Amino acid sequence: MEDLFTNRAPNTEQALMLDVITETMLSVDELLQRLPNSRFRSLALTKLEECSMWAKKATVFTYAVESEAAPAAAPAATEATSGSGGGSPE
Repeated sequence: MEDLFTNRAPNTEQALMLDVITETMLSVDELLQRLPNSRFRSLALTKLEECSMWAKKATVFTYAVESEAAPAAAPAATEATSGSGGGSPE
């Protein structure tokens, strides 16, 4: 059984996907920050943080297996969000 509690360093392809996830989550965060301060906005921001965490964990734990079957997935996603620089993953 895989150890789900051990940190893993992402490979190059996974690092690109982590950057895409981070950029996308930051865009959604900017949108949510425009909403009036309320319990609902707070919940949306909390769920966004949770979504980011799970998406990044899915990338590092399962993306390499799926990407071998479809290697064009990461470059296509990266191209869709390019232009904002290459920030490091969280």
